[in-house]
Amino acid sequence: MTIVYGGNGSGKSSYSRILRKLCWSRNPSVTLKKNVFNPSSNQQQVDFIVEDNGSNINFSWTENSPSNPILNSFFVFDNDCGDIYINNENPTEYKPVGIDVLEKIGFDLWKYFASL
Repeated sequence: MTIVYGGNGSGKSSYSRILRKLCWSRNPSVTLKKNVFNPSSNQQQVDFIVEDNGSNINFSWTENSPSNPILNSFFVFDNDCGDIYINNENPTEYKPVGIDVLEKIGFDLWKYFASL
């Protein structure tokens, strides 16, 4: 787990938005904001260095381009994601070991009776 902290206007929310947009998140629909201290019409760009199995992978992301697939292994949770978990319907799928056998038997029985 990583906790990001700092003073007002230091970029904490920007890092969270970037990671939420490019990594896996319950709320990936985020709009990235421009630098409030230095307005510019340039495309936004982020440079990443990710360590994967002991080797560094360098890549850049620019505005309106797809994310690197390796970032799907990073799970981002922030206040907006918490709101989705608490206030929205989130189906969970947990199947105990062996339940698939009962489902298959039930389906086979249904097919049998439907054919009668």
